[in-house]
Amino acid sequence: MQISHILVPADGSVHAARALDIAADLARAHDAKVSLLHILQQDKTLDELRAMPVFERLGKESIERLNEVETVTLAPLTLGAGAVPVIVPDDVLGELGDLVLADAKALLEKRGVRPGTVAKTAGDPAKRILGAAEELAADLIVLGSRGLGSFRGMLYGSTSQKVAHTAKCPVVSVT
Repeated sequence: MQISHILVPADGSVHAARALDIAADLARAHDAKVSLLHILQQDKTLDELRAMPVFERLGKESIERLNEVETVTLAPLTLGAGAVPVIVPDDVLGELGDLVLADAKALLEKRGVRPGTVAKTAGDPAKRILGAAEELAADLIVLGSRGLGSFRGMLYGSTSQKVAHTAKCPVVSVT
């Protein structure tokens, strides 16, 4: 199998980091380039976002905005309501995405891998990954089997399952 272009979705999770390592090994072995894609984490809770390793590098202004959104949204609703979803501003999610992509790109450069496209988008992760793979003519998709994850993924199926079942190119799902 000839591999010349690998797509790696990067979400900041441990599984995505492992996928990037494997993609880097494959890219070096096949002299392939690696494109990176980050889909804004619009469905994640603040706790899930705070668990991202890059969260602590988020700018002061973004952290203040998150604290403000959390206080304004949650304070009147938390009495007996349990978990209440908070809508995180897209520009803050974008900043997190920029950090995730910068780290992923730096790892590829450190490993001597040719970078391809580096992109950030919003929307349904599976659809965006599949669309990017077709648009970029990727020969292979390497992705984490679980992202930052939520209970929703258990109910409706994971992004990696959806991608693996519908991609037009081979998919490696990394645990």
